[in-house]
Amino acid sequence: MTLRHETASAAFGALVHPASIAAIGILVINDHVMKQVAPSWLTGKISDFAGLYFAPFVVLVVWEASLGVVIPRISGRTVALATYVTVGVFFAAFKVSSEAADAFVRIVGMSGVRISIVVDPTDLVAVVSLPLSYALWSRQRRYAARAATIRPLRRVAVLTAAALAIAATSAAQPTLTSIAVDSTDGDLLYAVLVSAGDNDGLYVSDNGGLGWLRVSTMTGEISVDPAHARTAYILDAPDSDSALLRLKLGSRPVEIGPGRRGQGTYDLHSSFIAVGPWPTPVLYYGFRGSLWITEDDGVQWRNIGLGEPVYALAPTTTPGLLYAASYGYVLRSADGGKTWTHVVVLPGNGDVTSLVAHGQDPQLLLAGIGKEIRRSTDGGVTWTSTIRYEGNTRLELAHWKIVFDPRDPDRAYALFGGGCCSAVYSVDRGRTWQEWGQAVQDIAVTADADYPLVAISPSGSGVLRHRGVVPGAWDSVGGKLPLKN
Repeated sequence: MTLRHETASAAFGALVHPASIAAIGILVINDHVMKQVAPSWLTGKISDFAGLYFAPFVVLVVWEASLGVVIPRISGRTVALATYVTVGVFFAAFKVSSEAADAFVRIVGMSGVRISIVVDPTDLVAVVSLPLSYALWSRQRRYAARAATIRPLRRVAVLTAAALAIAATSAAQPTLTSIAVDSTDGDLLYAVLVSAGDNDGLYVSDNGGLGWLRVSTMTGEISVDPAHARTAYILDAPDSDSALLRLKLGSRPVEIGPGRRGQGTYDLHSSFIAVGPWPTPVLYYGFRGSLWITEDDGVQWRNIGLGEPVYALAPTTTPGLLYAASYGYVLRSADGGKTWTHVVVLPGNGDVTSLVAHGQDPQLLLAGIGKEIRRSTDGGVTWTSTIRYEGNTRLELAHWKIVFDPRDPDRAYALFGGGCCSAVYSVDRGRTWQEWGQAVQDIAVTADADYPLVAISPSGSGVLRHRGVVPGAWDSVGGKLPLKN
């Protein structure tokens, strides 16, 4: 038996050993049952102990099935020691450094797979599982010939179960999915937490993230009302029959949407809220492609659909003037949406995922189209490309979030991919863009000069609050959230 086959057989023998089978079962039960029924510091650690016990066996099997063919002369013990050291180093890096965790999440996210890593240095106690695991592999190595007789079906079944268990525990962590800031109070933050069992819901902080209070068990996309302070909307709430709820702090969320979840003509993209900041504010609601309007705070709605799905809407500060993006077209309305005219066919490859109008110049528009941002200074008649994402994210996953700074008319911020990439900023109204190195998952602009932005880290395990003028420093302010079980 060659050294390569000996190492692979020992890894398989260790993986099908009753101790490993028990570790796999413990990890699955702990992640999917115990963390929900009895969340505590203990259930947060058990998965790490169990996962570290059998994860090196999976890595060794993968090594021997791939690189071991190309580099067959490395001794099995050397490969095993390198594997255990590598697993330990990566585990320690992810648990100690949010930068390392976020970088890994970002790399994985570029393939379209979303995972979550909880940064917690106290989890390092679980590395004691590694020497125990290595001892089992060494023992199985002495019986490699016997391990080689394990039936292929059993090998595949156990390896698949182990890989799925590792993947499941990465994706099942409590994760922040949406962040928002009150329109007038930069210290009033909203955050949505999911995959946290009984701790799922909408959290609010009125002191810039130093303390958090859950105000609702509802989850979904959060959007604040720029015309009404201390008012936010929960869009596409999966744990409610309604697709739109309004939350006024101090009271329970109320259903105000025109339809129930699952209704609507189209199901092509996420919903959105836009408010016409006019003397009498008008609320627009993009619901599964249809466009709805209410002028009485949600009591009555009417569908002003354009006959095509509406991808994005951009009200301006000019009363009644707004722009819409639909199927590659830019449309314009001067009467609040009663009538529309086609302005131009948008250039570029891909869907429009963001459309914003400048707060002082209603002719200045920025649009996220596919993998690029395009800019118009004549109300959408002509467009120029100002930045393009050159990464390998698939076009169908391309998504932009673009915001102008309400305090500085020359500044704008943009985020591509929701966690895969560094945010960019502009100091010349979107004409040119600069990257400042911080990858984030979601971003929101505030009215606070000292803390102009808040964001979610790429791993979804932290709230970040930007301090000072961009580029600058980010402070972690999500420590009081139940981000780990």
